[in-house]
Amino acid sequence: MPGMNRLAILLLPLALGLPLLLSGCGKSKNSKNPETAKVTGTVKYKGDPVEGAIVTFLPAASKDMMSQGKGNAAYGTTDKNGNYTLKTFSPGDGAVPGSYIVTVTKFEQKAVESTPDVDSADYNPPGENDAPPKPPKNDLPKKYEAIKTSDLKADVAAGTDNVVDLDLKD
Repeated sequence: MPGMNRLAILLLPLALGLPLLLSGCGKSKNSKNPETAKVTGTVKYKGDPVEGAIVTFLPAASKDMMSQGKGNAAYGTTDKNGNYTLKTFSPGDGAVPGSYIVTVTKFEQKAVESTPDVDSADYNPPGENDAPPKPPKNDLPKKYEAIKTSDLKADVAAGTDNVVDLDLKD
């Protein structure tokens, strides 16, 4: 098995260099992504923390930027205490510094009905006249779900931990 020793010798530099190569895969100064600043906060509705809400920061420079594929949105989901941390490019990285319009939604969670197996006598395939399923209901006031109607605004500053608490009202 002299060929095996040669193979091992050829692969050794690769095996030793791969961890070093991968350790450099984080964000660097040469990254194409803009710098971000940490953003955290709490969402409350009628004074109570909201669990499972989706918080989205949309660039305020132009309400049409996102539809044109420009700008960097950031988002996060609230925990049981209503706390969120934003993500733009990677978990917890925050948002690109700037001004934002904020939207908040929390869709009801419906129990999934079990469907009988296709081979079961109880299986009833969907028909052409069946009504389409209803979209999930937003449990928060409708005005907060769209960039055109939300009155929530936030400014994200560079080089600091930004805290943006959101107190939703009817």
